[in-house]
Amino acid sequence: MRYLNANDIKRAICNTQQITFEVTERCNFKCFYCGYGDLYSNRGIRKSLDLDFEKIVSFLSYIKSLWLSNLNDSCNRTISVGFYGGEPLLNIDLIKKTIDYIDKNLLGCGRIFNYTMTTNASLLDKYMDFLVKNDFDLLISLDGNKLNSSYRIFSNGNSSFDVVINNVNKLKQKYPAYFDKNVNFNSVLHNRNSVESLQSFFIKYFNKSVSISELNTSGVNEDKRDLFNSIFKSSEQSLFNANKWNLIEKKLGEESPSYKHAAQFFIRHSKYVYKDYNELLYGKLLRKKNIPTGTCVPFSKKVFITAEGVIMPCERIGLQYSLGKIIDNRVVIKYSSIATKYNKYYAAFEKLCGNCFERDGCTQCMFFVIGFPKGKLLHKNCPGYLSARKYRIYENRQLSFICRSPRYYFEIMTKLKIR
Repeated sequence: MRYLNANDIKRAICNTQQITFEVTERCNFKCFYCGYGDLYSNRGIRKSLDLDFEKIVSFLSYIKSLWLSNLNDSCNRTISVGFYGGEPLLNIDLIKKTIDYIDKNLLGCGRIFNYTMTTNASLLDKYMDFLVKNDFDLLISLDGNKLNSSYRIFSNGNSSFDVVINNVNKLKQKYPAYFDKNVNFNSVLHNRNSVESLQSFFIKYFNKSVSISELNTSGVNEDKRDLFNSIFKSSEQSLFNANKWNLIEKKLGEESPSYKHAAQFFIRHSKYVYKDYNELLYGKLLRKKNIPTGTCVPFSKKVFITAEGVIMPCERIGLQYSLGKIIDNRVVIKYSSIATKYNKYYAAFEKLCGNCFERDGCTQCMFFVIGFPKGKLLHKNCPGYLSARKYRIYENRQLSFICRSPRYYFEIMTKLKIR
């Protein structure tokens, strides 16, 4: 069965929501759980490379030609340009050159640009003026208080907490309006923190909710599997283990695991959700999901360019799933080969997904299924697989959340966009 063709992939990259450049592999931290560290085996060897500016220009020129083609589905779509590392601020000169290039060459080609960065904040005091001037949306990585953040250490083994907190406070004091509007925090959940401790810390010190991420389960080094399991923690389980979990859930609001799961459920299952005004006016014509798993169509949400110039669908999966490369300042993406590869992947999941009661609302990325793509795909290998009994439990959990907090149903159904 053919699920995708070359034109689907090309249209997806033309209309992608985000382009992220890994501007450097260099990092001044050595976080214990880092996706490029010893716990993982699918990211290749880090060589402290910096991304070449010529590769950025080549890719932006390439995608500009797509924006000016009949593949473009929108006029003046906002697109996020992200800068990633390593620690991206270690290569601030490249970031500045990229923004200057965009200002001089890409304005007026059907896109509105906004800039984003994930940073460890260790160099924030040096470059905050530039970030504020260019209205960056900042996502600062911090795992809570000093003990909670003790996995986040400098390369020399020293704690990073005091430096990071001081820099964040400098930004807050110098640019309070920017801090309130543009700065958010992300914490990795592990055995040294909890949903409760994280919520308490960020509300107390910054009056902000925090986005909480679980450890990446893709590409774990099998030799380190027991160690990984010893520090892994489920966000939902951590929430429900708290003494006053219902109060914490309310304070976290949209950042609570319960809210996120309920939003996914209602957006994907409610008959009152419309993808766009055309569906509202003319009906939901042929929107039935026909691709196994919840895996994104390649490039539909993001294009990720590594420091080596490898083109990926996102930064969370291994390099063995690359989809192209910038070679000699030329973008090489073989759309037909990508479609063939993904169709083969999807076909392997057809039987497994066909027996799953969550198949129409699945959000499970196939790259996070144990055994993919070489092993035998079994129900127990897929974290998203639900039997009839487990689906009823899952459904009741989402309905219970809405009964506890009915105002969130209105927010979910009126504010969120289908992704």
